[in-house]
Amino acid sequence: MSDPQSPNSPPQSRQERVNRICDAFERQWQAGQQPRIEACLEGAPADDRELLLRELLALKWRLRDRICDAFERRWQAGQQPRIEDCLEGAPADDRELLLRELLALKWRLRDRICDAFERRWQAGQQPRIEDCLDRAVAGDREQLLRELLALEWQLRADAGEQPDPDEYRQRFPQDVAVVDASWTALKQCRPVPPDSTADAAAKHDTAEAISPASREVDLRVDAGVPGTRDDEVAGGQAGCGSRAVRMGRTFGVYEILEEIGRGGMGTVYRARQRVLQKQVAIKLMLPGRPFERFRREARLLAQLDSPYVVTVLDFGMLDESPMLVMEWVEGRDLARALQEHGGRIEEAEALPLMIQVGRGLAAAAERGIVHRDLKPSNILIDTKGRARVADFGLARGLEDPDTVSSTCGLMGTPFYMAPEQAEDPRNVDTRADVYSFGATFYHVLTGVPPFVGETAFATFFKAKTEPLVSPRARVPALSDRTGELIERCLAKSPSARFSSFEEVLRQLTPTVATPSPWDEPDDPSMAAILTRYRERKPIYLTRRDELDSPDIYTLVSGCKLIVTRGSIIRQKVDALVSSDDELLSMGGGVSESLRYAAGPEMVAEARKYTPVRAGRAIVTSAGRLPARFIFHGVTLDSSKYESILPSRDLILEVMASCFYHADTLNVRTIAFPLLGTGQGGFPVDVCLDTMFPYLARALTRGVTSVQEARIVLFFPE
Repeated sequence: MSDPQSPNSPPQSRQERVNRICDAFERQWQAGQQPRIEACLEGAPADDRELLLRELLALKWRLRDRICDAFERRWQAGQQPRIEDCLEGAPADDRELLLRELLALKWRLRDRICDAFERRWQAGQQPRIEDCLDRAVAGDREQLLRELLALEWQLRADAGEQPDPDEYRQRFPQDVAVVDASWTALKQCRPVPPDSTADAAAKHDTAEAISPASREVDLRVDAGVPGTRDDEVAGGQAGCGSRAVRMGRTFGVYEILEEIGRGGMGTVYRARQRVLQKQVAIKLMLPGRPFERFRREARLLAQLDSPYVVTVLDFGMLDESPMLVMEWVEGRDLARALQEHGGRIEEAEALPLMIQVGRGLAAAAERGIVHRDLKPSNILIDTKGRARVADFGLARGLEDPDTVSSTCGLMGTPFYMAPEQAEDPRNVDTRADVYSFGATFYHVLTGVPPFVGETAFATFFKAKTEPLVSPRARVPALSDRTGELIERCLAKSPSARFSSFEEVLRQLTPTVATPSPWDEPDDPSMAAILTRYRERKPIYLTRRDELDSPDIYTLVSGCKLIVTRGSIIRQKVDALVSSDDELLSMGGGVSESLRYAAGPEMVAEARKYTPVRAGRAIVTSAGRLPARFIFHGVTLDSSKYESILPSRDLILEVMASCFYHADTLNVRTIAFPLLGTGQGGFPVDVCLDTMFPYLARALTRGVTSVQEARIVLFFPE
């Protein structure tokens, strides 16, 4: 596709040759021929390839933006565009990214409709759901209806009205099933009445444990995705389709004393074992719920023998409904404890509880069990202050085939769910529970979950793409070790988290010899490298003048990790990494040096992409510098209500983004500064302890084009 020049045509400049190939690429795209960048590069003169690659990548970005813009214009015109139509003709290697962008756009458009509906309602204009549905994206009408129903019911309840589902069944005769499912979800996620008892497994909705402003968020999450709630009790509401069990009724050796509450899978009762005169908790499965999931929970619990896990005592049938008999825990759950403490619990009081939770999850992990739904309402605290893990309804054994399913494929609670679990719940391991443990710990200490969106998908998207607000930024009095432990538990990549609860517990009960939470456990393939790094670290931090020549670490893969002092702009590598704010202001330190060295063309090119999300990097040419590219990493963002500052999580995200671009562009050598340590004020020692192990792992274990990575102890020029 290089389209060689005719011998009789006048000579063309390099830019003209590149423009001609790009024009041909765009024509093929528009004709639905799925052009490939690799084919365009074949046969191109060596001097043209670098410029051609940059221009073709930029063209692909513009073409994707053009498709998304056209999709939005058609939606605004009321034409109900289809994502499938937009994907036709897109290159095969570009379809996944285009699909993600179109899905994100569809979610934003849906939110826009709901926001407009709410504004009109609050302005007294009485908007109609039916009118809003006409604007739904093709294939999105049902989901939009769920969210609008939940929103209108919430608004009516706030105004003192009592919505009647029959009214909505008449208004939407073709969507009766959607109305019924949404109404059931609404009933399930109402807060527990103040006079209800909280002494049952997974007693109440997650919304109870967070701030009042967030209760509507949780309502919309669950009303929008019916069938995904598996809280053992969700408001104690009757009328959810369960068989009524008369209080005082006896069957076998059990006598029913009172109903504690009900949720997505079953109803929980307090009962008495008449022979032993011992109180028990009986969970009775609701009609129509999957029997296999219920039996799975019983079998998994039966494998566990830990004082920090609720014990199963029996499994049987009552009136043709399966029942699970468990020990009775006198006390309350952690969600209720949070409420009683005003929303958050102090570190000194929370630590013993979370140590016990960690021990319970360690016992489960030892048996190959992944809980998949750890959250405050699934942690019970007895009258002696001992915590126990409850509700294994979504759990699975690592060696067992996973037959558990749920509507829309969601398993767990969005606020506490690991990013990989939202994408593929059947293939997660203990590290997903480590994430949920960290998210729960974060909520307990700060008063809010780590990520909160307006819908389930918005929450997932934030957890996947946005940097974590450090727990110490919310609670400055928090100890360094606890803050770092939580941050590592919440690392977006499973490989960056603790691999077991034994490691978590060692950090929760440290000795003098216990390393910091972010120190990698000894790995036979990296032990020598990390030992040498720790020995040389004081020179890197305080005695840089002694670093006369670069320290070269040769890894088992043959790749090299180099620590050197000097100027970033003097490095002879394929790609230089910068550290900047979301507007790429280039106003100090590394970014300012690169700005003046690379020239105004690079600056103008970079500004086209602003604002850039914190934790990401964008690519520009290197201008007058000998490098091929500059990767502009964003470690600061002051555009949001709550400014984003550098953290370990953010630095790791920037580095992962850089490696993504490096692999895309076949970068062989790359140089990093100490990210976020300039204007961001991130501690140099913490930054170095974050970057060095990450690079060592990436070059040792990862499949990457990078053969040499440098950490430059930078001195501005």
